[in-house]
Amino acid sequence: MDQPNQPNQPNQPPIFTRYLYIKEEVEYALFLSLLEKRTESSLFWAFELYHSGFQRETIELLWYIYTRFYEETSPYFKNVFEKKERKFCESSSKEQEIIFGSIIYNLARHDVSFKITKVTIKNTLLREKYKKRGSKKTEEAKINEKKLYVVLNTADIQKYKTQTVQENSLNKCIQPRQILPLTVTNSTNESKWFSSCPLNRKSIPQEKMREMYHDQWLYYASFSPIWRERIEERNGRIVHETKKVEFNEENDDFDNFYDSFGYEPDEQKKEIQEKNIPVLTF
Repeated sequence: MDQPNQPNQPNQPPIFTRYLYIKEEVEYALFLSLLEKRTESSLFWAFELYHSGFQRETIELLWYIYTRFYEETSPYFKNVFEKKERKFCESSSKEQEIIFGSIIYNLARHDVSFKITKVTIKNTLLREKYKKRGSKKTEEAKINEKKLYVVLNTADIQKYKTQTVQENSLNKCIQPRQILPLTVTNSTNESKWFSSCPLNRKSIPQEKMREMYHDQWLYYASFSPIWRERIEERNGRIVHETKKVEFNEENDDFDNFYDSFGYEPDEQKKEIQEKNIPVLTF
């Protein structure tokens, strides 16, 4: 097993996910949801990454989280994780979603290896020392570690599938600007520990971040595989110099794209915008 990736890479520009969250902040929201044993939030954030096209990267992130935060108190889960990962690689896309969701659900039920504080979260993310709970285990703890592994089913993960103007939970034709109000139900800063994470956005002025979200959202979303594929399917061209995505308007590529994916984040209600791009407090 290769060394798992850390939750973020410093000094990278923001990447918007399928529903226009910031990818790095989704990773931290997943991490904190797992630590706090919030299974629904863990699944929400994990599938936001998964369906944005970061399947393999998210599994590597889970390995990082497991080895840094869980392995000491839950070494048994390592064997389970490895078996599920092998099965994931051999399965159909439909089965992969169930396996992925089951890994998330079960990891969220385990205890972390130390007391959660601002200091231990920050230090562990920075690969520094932290105070462990201790390596000695009682027999009761060893038995409890081998918890029943829960396997999710298709119904359990249905609500995390990608919503589009053609296929959505409302079962009707909707406008693309209605997608974000339908899907942006969680905020990345819902955990009290969120401000402890070393976020790249702390170095970006709020006004600049708002401009990226309002006016340049498609450019920053183009770094997510799901958006890049959508752009390429409609012959879009990513222009790095202007941080824009251009379409040939003569053959209706522009209209066809925005008829499906014109999310209009700048026109959304304040509560939606602040869930996507929460104001950071230091």
